[in-house]
Amino acid sequence: MSRLSKRLLMAAGRPDYQQVILTDGPYAYWRLNEMSGAVAADSSGNNRDGTYVAPVSLAAGANLLPTSANTRYLLLTGGGSGYVDVSAANQFCAGTDWSLECWISVISFSQSVSNLGCTIMASLSAPGGTTGWAIGASASPVGSLMYYTKNFSNRGVNCTVPLGRQYFAAVCTGANQTLAVYLNGRLIGSQRGGPAMAPLVEPGLYVGAASNIAGTLDGTIGEFAVYNSALSADQILRHYSAGMGQTPAFTGVLDRLTASAAGAWSLRRLSSHYAGPCINVRRDSDSAVRDIGFTPAGDPDLTTLLAFVGSANGYVAAWYDQSGNGASLVQSAAAAQPQIVNAGLLLTLQPQVNKPVVVTNGGSSGSNGQTMVTGTVNAPVASLTFAQPFSRASVFGLPGGLSPQYGNPVLLSSHSDNPTELYTTGTSQFDMYAYDPTGGGGNGFTAVTGAVTGSTGVLLETFNQASSSGVYNGTTKTGTVGANGSDSLQIGGLGTVRNIAAAYGEILIFPQTLSSADQNTLNVSQRAYWGTP
Repeated sequence: MSRLSKRLLMAAGRPDYQQVILTDGPYAYWRLNEMSGAVAADSSGNNRDGTYVAPVSLAAGANLLPTSANTRYLLLTGGGSGYVDVSAANQFCAGTDWSLECWISVISFSQSVSNLGCTIMASLSAPGGTTGWAIGASASPVGSLMYYTKNFSNRGVNCTVPLGRQYFAAVCTGANQTLAVYLNGRLIGSQRGGPAMAPLVEPGLYVGAASNIAGTLDGTIGEFAVYNSALSADQILRHYSAGMGQTPAFTGVLDRLTASAAGAWSLRRLSSHYAGPCINVRRDSDSAVRDIGFTPAGDPDLTTLLAFVGSANGYVAAWYDQSGNGASLVQSAAAAQPQIVNAGLLLTLQPQVNKPVVVTNGGSSGSNGQTMVTGTVNAPVASLTFAQPFSRASVFGLPGGLSPQYGNPVLLSSHSDNPTELYTTGTSQFDMYAYDPTGGGGNGFTAVTGAVTGSTGVLLETFNQASSSGVYNGTTKTGTVGANGSDSLQIGGLGTVRNIAAAYGEILIFPQTLSSADQNTLNVSQRAYWGTP
């Protein structure tokens, strides 16, 4: 029987959840709901069956999916040594991108073994081996997710796996070696750098087996799928919602913050309360314009964007404010509008991550370049007018060279006479600077270093006079700025002068300092979505 025929046969009468999983092409998919026997069937049609290794309790665990109320799944006990050998799929993580997902109901993280905790999946030379990688939840601190690779010590991802029924997913992407962790359809933590990538593929791949960081799983596990690709946030939310029998409900990063944004411009949807479009785009073939919205998952509607622009160039005439305050970034002059599509191809923050950006060209020698402003240059906007302290959180890249001799600003939050800005002061650095409201100079400090051509980053700026700070890709700089506050926003430069070539993905402004919890939530979300270091 062909694989296609096998899939069609298996699909007959399948609940919606399994149909959704198969649509996304898993490398292997073990439902782990067998009532007898030693075979854990691969439902993907790729013939990568697993083997139950005793002691295991088949169909003895709790129900995991509300949409499959009568289905019982594999139960493993933490004091035992049973697991599922799925080594036939050990190559799923051989590339730079991979994903795994499952439904689990953990009974306890504490076990009577030397390494406390429970293992979800491990790629090892043998169960309990010390090479390869493993993902599991620790008993100390309780439920803290741990990720281990051979060449590194245990690394924690900043999240917790609670007891009880959960949909769990881990996604690894080659761009900047990013491991993102999702629970119940939502991103809750991430880890970047070497630990995110498996240094080699071990011959063994196991579900629930004791690993080098923890003991066997203590609880129920089922609907386990692995992919040799990186699942998107959209796919993960669809999978969870299908298992719950729900229509995916959108939740943006602004919904998870305690602080309210005064202005929010992004090429992703930021809030469940915002139902408007993302950007207004002009194509240069006939100067037609069109609003571009979002997909149900909150991504920009790239299908509509690229179909509208065709083989032409696409320029951004308006970047809509998602804060609800109506302070959209605009540019009416066609020659000064930043670009998002070049000859039919999407402009992205970096080649490895297909996330669009609004790109300014820097003009000629730093003048007559592409810019956008909330309203008009030097005109204050009521919703963006406030004194320090205030915060800006942005995602940007540098596709072109810097022109430090012009002091070119990436972001301006006030008018030209006494600006509050982030601007270039060297070939690889930016300063945060604020003048004093009465004139006569101001103060600033270097907030960003290592920002060379081709670099991308997430920057949180806190303007708070002597207690100011900038956090760029996890590195914090502190210093003093002048007293001027905010009254507007400009990107790409100051009008037709001091222009810079830059790529913008997201800019948020808050009329306050952010709590450490909000800072962490925002940082995790931005870095995971945009794939920045």
